[in-house]
Order: sequence, then structure tokens, then C-alpha cells
Amino acid sequence: MTKPNMIVRSEEQYRDVIAKALAAKLVSIDSEGEAFDKKAGKTHAFDLALDGIGVFGEGVRAYIPARFLDSQFQRVLNECEVIFHNAKFDLTMIEKEGLDISKLKFHDTMIMSWMLDENRRSFGLKNLAKTILKQKIDDVTEFKDVGDRPTREGLGLFANEYDDRHEKWETALGEYCIDDCKYTYRLFKLFEPQMKEQNLWKVYTELEIPTILVLRAMENRGIMVDESYLKNLGENVEKKLIEIRADIWKDVGKEFDINSSQQLSKILFDEMKLVLPDEYKTDAGKWSTDVNSLKYLSEHANCELAKKVLEFRMFSKLHGTYVVGLLERAKNGIIHGSFLQHGTVTGRLSSSNPNMQNFPRRADEYDIRKAFVARPGYTFVIADLSQIEFRLLAYFSKDPTLLAAYQADKDMHQATADALGCTRNLAKTVNFGLAYGRTAYGMSHSMGMSADEAQRFIDTYFEKFAKLKVFFNQALNFMKKNHYVNTICKRRRRFPEYLAAKRNGDKKGAAHCERQTVNAIIQGSAADLMKVQMRNVHEKLKPFDAHILVQIHDEIIVEVPEVHSELVKEIVKYEMENAMTLPGVPIKTEPEISPRWKK
Repeated sequence: MTKPNMIVRSEEQYRDVIAKALAAKLVSIDSEGEAFDKKAGKTHAFDLALDGIGVFGEGVRAYIPARFLDSQFQRVLNECEVIFHNAKFDLTMIEKEGLDISKLKFHDTMIMSWMLDENRRSFGLKNLAKTILKQKIDDVTEFKDVGDRPTREGLGLFANEYDDRHEKWETALGEYCIDDCKYTYRLFKLFEPQMKEQNLWKVYTELEIPTILVLRAMENRGIMVDESYLKNLGENVEKKLIEIRADIWKDVGKEFDINSSQQLSKILFDEMKLVLPDEYKTDAGKWSTDVNSLKYLSEHANCELAKKVLEFRMFSKLHGTYVVGLLERAKNGIIHGSFLQHGTVTGRLSSSNPNMQNFPRRADEYDIRKAFVARPGYTFVIADLSQIEFRLLAYFSKDPTLLAAYQADKDMHQATADALGCTRNLAKTVNFGLAYGRTAYGMSHSMGMSADEAQRFIDTYFEKFAKLKVFFNQALNFMKKNHYVNTICKRRRRFPEYLAAKRNGDKKGAAHCERQTVNAIIQGSAADLMKVQMRNVHEKLKPFDAHILVQIHDEIIVEVPEVHSELVKEIVKYEMENAMTLPGVPIKTEPEISPRWKK
């Protein structure tokens, strides 16, 4: 018979829960607090007041209201193995109550679910309870079903009525929280043997778990923005938009809504009689006015209007998404973004609120990155890995030409150009295209040649880099047989859709998976390497009050007291270049010191 849940109402009950948790040794914990409220400025875990903590394990299933938490709960954190779902959030909620998490051994079923199926649409606990644990939809309580926190407003002197309402609400919240703990515990028990069977336990415990702590520290620290720079930039961008709009209207000979796809389409294709290849048509059979279509018109039809509309859209996004967006999000001049390690299928980190990955690189007066500045008394150490994806290609393929180029510290694209007798730009286009699984037809436009000519060029490429072709074929054959590939740290990238495509005779779908195969290995391995680097750098920085603030693509930004900048620069360089050993392929970075993000 299932034991009833305990909603702690007394010190005696609280002590009993602590004793049972300690006896259980393995427990799941979930924290409940205020809801996020953008209007109220509550957008991060440390903004929220804690209501209570749920605990579930062998012989214990309880909810502890925050008012009971004291040093006794510290024993649970120190002596038990703790399971969370979205540990980043719960760790912050717990730590801000004055509890120490430094000795905590923990797990995260959200990350485990991602590692076992990165293609899953949702890693939310409720979704997993329904899809994996097969909980009936009606049995899964949603947070909205708990109801709003009761207030004394409108109750006058009827304190008892408030107490009754609060107790009923707290009971509902407690039951909800215990259910979440139960689902988390059951998921862990299900996931642990699966991960060990798939040889994922090592990369999970040694890489993904430490990454949670690094990302949590990055989010909590945040990065400062220069608000006066942003306001000035915003004014300049507005002036630029007015200038471009007037220029476009003058060229067209009339005013129109540049943001209207319908009006723009009429001008480009009906009035100017421009034509696009069929691949640029929408599902409705009409030519698109999206970025790719405008780029094609700009490059192949030499259309000045398309160029100017692209420029207008770029400056519009710069103003609305970046300038205005950052000013709205800044809290006392600090941006606390979110970094997700389960946000991509490749393992690359993603970010949101704001999306740091999308901040454009510019070398002019409209550089949005310069808005990010170090705190007073600090400076940035900015480290960007050199051509890491192609270094990994050289490592995996063991191609002698590529290995020789990197051992001689040559530029990969120039080495390719020298081997093929072509320009560096063409070599770079082909290098990236093949690494990202593009076909000869897909690359032909950017290569400036027909599809047949592009294919002949690619054939010559693989004749010169024969070992690279062998690696591509081996990776493809492994994926076809196993429907997944391994990264350098043995994390898996699965292709379940490949088997379905083959069964259904879907040649296009199967080909899409095949084109992604090599890129999955390279991108996934670059992600693994970056996580190892971040883990190691994070630990080495602690004595110097230095902090990783941002990780984007192959770059990290570290904030360090100015007095330690040169020393930390050398530490970052050493740790990043020696995080892994790639025989025959050196890992290279040249960190820079700067008061602003401008690299």
C-alpha cells in the first residue's frame, strides 16, 4: 500500500522527514516558488521567493514549507545523493536560502532524458511523465491547477479565513511538488541503467553534470551592458533606417511598407519582372521574399533593391531585437541570460533571453557587441578557438595534407587552396559546405559554377584529400547500420528518422540524414571539447575572482579583475589548448584582453 504524502506542519514532522531522507540515501528534490513574472522583473530563479521543497525516496514522500528549512536540511544535501529535474533552477533556489551546495552529489533527469534522446520534442517533466512513465493525462497535475497564492486582500479582519485558504493552497502545492519528485525519482531509476548500457554514464557524470554548475554560475553572474552606448547606438540606427527607407522609396518611385512581404513581392516580381529558381517558391507556389531569396536576387540578378531591403531588415533587427531588447532586459545594467545544454541535438550550447548566439559581428559604428562591458575594476579575457571544426576533421580523418597543415601552423583554407590550385574563398566555401553536408547543387551558387562543375570540383577535392573521403564513408556506413554516430566523448547523435525514411522509401529524408552525419560528429565533438574547456577553466579561475560570462560558438568571455588579467589570460590559453589531446592536431587559441566584447 502506498504511503500517504506528508505536508510538514510541525518541527516534529520536519525532523522525521530529515531522518527518513538520510536513511533513504537517494532522494529526488523539487523546489517550488513564485512564478516568473516579466512585468515584475522576476525573470530568473534568484528573483523568486521559495515556497517549499519536496523530497521523495525510499520511505519518504514529503513537502517541507520554506519556513521550516534550517541547518538540518544541510545534512540531506551533504549526505544524500540528490536527483533534480532541471538542477540549474533548483540549485539556485536552494542556495539562496543560505544552504551550501558545494558538497552536493546530484543528478539531473532533464539532462539524462536529452542524452538518451536528443530528438525529443520536450524535456519538460510533465511531458516525460506522460510519454515515458505513461502517466494518464488526467493524473498529471499542472502548476496552474494548484491555484494562485492566497492573499489577505479583501478579507478584512477575517484572519482565520486567510489561514484556511493558505493551508489548502499549501497542501495543493505540496501534493503537486511531491508528484514532481515522484516522477523525477522514477525517471532516474529508468534512465540510469539505460545510460550505463549505452556507455553514456561517464560523459554524463564527468562532463554534463559539471557543465550544469558552470552554466548556473554564468547565468547568476550575468554580463554588464553599457546603457549609454546602447541608447546612442539606438539613435544612430534609427537615423540609418530613415536614410535607407528614403533611399528605397526613391529607387522604387513610391512609398510602400518595406516590411510587407506582399507589397515587396509585387514590386520585385510583378513590376520589376525579376525571376527566381523554383526552389525559392513558397508552399503556395509564389516566390518568397525571405533572406535567401533576397540574397539570390542581390548576388545573381544584381538587384540593388534586394540589397537595400536586406540592409533595412538587418538594421531593423539590430534596433528592435538587440538595442531595445537589451535595454528592456538589463537589471541594474546586468543581463542575466539563459544557457541551455539540452537546446540542440548536436550538443552545442544554446542561449536565450537574449540569444547571444545571434549577435552580429560588425567592425563599424553599429557594433552591438561593444555594448557588453566588464564591471568596474574588471576586464575581459576573450578566447576564440581557431578552426576547431576543421582541426577535428583532421583528427578524425588522419588526412596527411590536413595534419601537415596544422602541424606547420598553416591556415586550413589556404592549405586547401594550395592543394587544389584555387582561391582561398573557394576552398573555404567547399570546406564548410562539405563539413555541413551540402551537396554540389547546394554549393554551386556560392561556388560560382554549375552543379556539374561543382561536382567535378568536389571529386577533385576528395582525390586530393583521400583520407577525408574514407572518414566520410566510414561515418556514413556506421550511421546507416546503427542509426546514430558517436562524438569524441562517446555522446550519441541519433537518426531515428533514417530508418523510417528507408522503410517508407523516402529517398529525400534518408539523404537528409546522410548529409548530417559527418557534421553531427564534428559539431558534437566540438561541443564536447568546449564543455571540457569550460569545466577546467571554471575550476582554475576560482582563486582569482574570475568568471566565465558567455560561451558562444567557439568563444568564451571571462571577466577578471584587472590586476589578474595577464595571469588569467595565460591560464585560459593553457587550459583551452590542453583540455584534450588530439594526436597530430594542436588546439590553438590566442586570448585577448579587452574592456568590451569586440572580438
